Amino acid sequence: MKRPAGVVASAIVLGLVGLLQIVLALGMAAAVVVSRGEKAVVQQPAWVGGMMWAVCAMFVLLSAWSIGTTIGVFRLRQWARVSILVIGACMALFGGISMLLFVVMMFVPLPGMEGPQGASTQVVMRVIFAVFALVYAAMAGVGVWWLVYFSRKKARAAFAGEAGELVESRRPLLISALAVLCLIGAVSCVLLMFMPLPGAFMGMIFRGWQKVALYLVFASVSGASGIGLWQLKEWARRLQLACLALGVVNYVVMMLRPGIMTAYQAEVNQTMYPGRPELAMPGRNAMYFVIFGASMLVMIGVAAVLHHYRERFREQVVVEQASLPPESAA
Repeated sequence: MKRPAGVVASAIVLGLVGLLQIVLALGMAAAVVVSRGEKAVVQQPAWVGGMMWAVCAMFVLLSAWSIGTTIGVFRLRQWARVSILVIGACMALFGGISMLLFVVMMFVPLPGMEGPQGASTQVVMRVIFAVFALVYAAMAGVGVWWLVYFSRKKARAAFAGEAGELVESRRPLLISALAVLCLIGAVSCVLLMFMPLPGAFMGMIFRGWQKVALYLVFASVSGASGIGLWQLKEWARRLQLACLALGVVNYVVMMLRPGIMTAYQAEVNQTMYPGRPELAMPGRNAMYFVIFGASMLVMIGVAAVLHHYRERFREQVVVEQASLPPESAA
């Protein structure tokens, strides 16, 4: 079957995204090598290099996913259509949230920028924030394009194969995207376990083995939620709803006690840049308020999605029970 032009264009764009991820990984690897050189302008702790290597590995894995999906889309494989829909959903969600944050930052005055020179710096920073907002808007736009295009009847027919039948998954697309994001979050928590940075939760700062235990719990719960959501397990939906409710409460506590975040940020800065004096940043609490408020809205939106698709999870329970032998069901 002849490939539709939209399928070819999408595959090309996705292939370029995969190549860009490889370039980002190589650029970060080069930055690690330069930062460890004797002539480096800023000498960073050794663990920062390890963190950057871990991020490089993540970019390589994402690139492999993108390029593999590109090949599958060119070959009109059914799994590739599902994969590009999941990638599009993740790009639309991440790009949309990041775009909104940078738009908000354009209108929030930066602290410590008084006088003519400060005003010029404000203008430059707003231009930079606007550029980042446009980049993330383009990312979100591409994600929405894939979501719409590959859900259309014509695109679905192209991936139906010789049998002319396209087997649709019972798992909604947004649930698939959420499952992938949960698994990525689990990997991120594992990386944070090995970084000498403190953890903050419910108005408390965790260090040492307490921080490791905290992130180990987060990684386990996030990983289990991701696997369970992918399999449409009802317990995973309820677990994720409980995590979202806990996250909203955590942000409320942080908003009511902004001094905790100030102390946490100061400790992080001293860990990353030992001996550097902490700069006063009036207005930082307002920025925290905006970021936490936006994060709470995202969590509430995710909870609404899980509630909207609750019947899909219950139907999966019925399907699993029906597939059991009579003696097992009894």
